[in-house]
Parts: sequence; structure tokens; C-alpha cells
Amino acid sequence: MEGEGFSRISKALIAFGAAHGNHDPRKVIHHRTHLRKQILPTIVEQQKIILSKCLKTVPSYPVFAFSTDMWSDKYKNRSFISLSIHFIDSSWILRCNLLGLVEFQENSKTTKNIRESCKNIIKQYFSNEVYVRTNKIMLNSYCVTDSGSNAVKVYDKRHKRACHNLNCSVR
Repeated sequence: MEGEGFSRISKALIAFGAAHGNHDPRKVIHHRTHLRKQILPTIVEQQKIILSKCLKTVPSYPVFAFSTDMWSDKYKNRSFISLSIHFIDSSWILRCNLLGLVEFQENSKTTKNIRESCKNIIKQYFSNEVYVRTNKIMLNSYCVTDSGSNAVKVYDKRHKRACHNLNCSVR
């Protein structure tokens, strides 16, 4: 099994060398920190721009469906929040995208702090007239959350996470 993988990589490298000539491996194969600090942020920013343009053409704009969740890292005692958006695009295809997964910086997980974190994530996708659009989106959109008392009032149009509750009870 190992021989097959090595053979495949060797063939790919030989084919690359034959097609493109001699290259410095450090310029072709980057270190993971270079990928994380320079390459990945560029890719993420490009994808945000593409998604932002797509969101502005959604037939239901500015009404979307969101799902959000929070959890804590037990080892370093850090909290995280994620926000996903669900919508039907202009081609009538159901799309689900993760808008953001960020470390929750506030000390207390109040409704106000969670709402602000969600707004900050949404703002990244609606850059023009940020305040008006973000508030309008938060006011008109629907959200699915767990039944935590701090998450209940983040969005005015909230639906309980019935699937989440069912899954927890089955476990």
C-alpha cells in the first residue's frame, strides 16, 4: 500500500518536472504556516466576495434563514460561535453556507453579546450601508437555535432546534 502512494507521488513529481522544468521546491511546496497566514486568507476573502454577490441576488433578499450554535473548548476554556446561512439562490437551488466560525470574545454569553457577534459576522457579507442592512436582515430573517435562554431572543423570528432536541434525547 505504501509503495503505491510513493509511486503515485514520484510519477506526479517527474511529470511536473518534465512539463515545467527545474523548480525550487520551496517555491512550489509551501510550509503550513505560509499556507495558513497568506494563502488561506486570500482564498477565504475571494469566497466571501463571491458569496456576498450571490446573497444580494437571492429572490428573498433581505430575508434568510440562519442557524447558530455556541460551544466551549474544555481545555483552554475558549468559547466559539458559528453562523450558517440557508437560502434558495436565483437558480432555485437550496444553498447552505457557513458565514463564520469565530472565537466568542465576550466574557458573558448574554443575548446582546451573541446578537452583536452574529451581526459582526453578517456585516462581512453586506458591506454597503452595513448598519441598515444588517439590522433589517436580523429583523426579517429566521433562525434556528438550541433552547439556551441566551440564544432564544437573538433573532425575533426564532425556531427551536427540534432536530437538535430529538438527537439529544436519542443519545
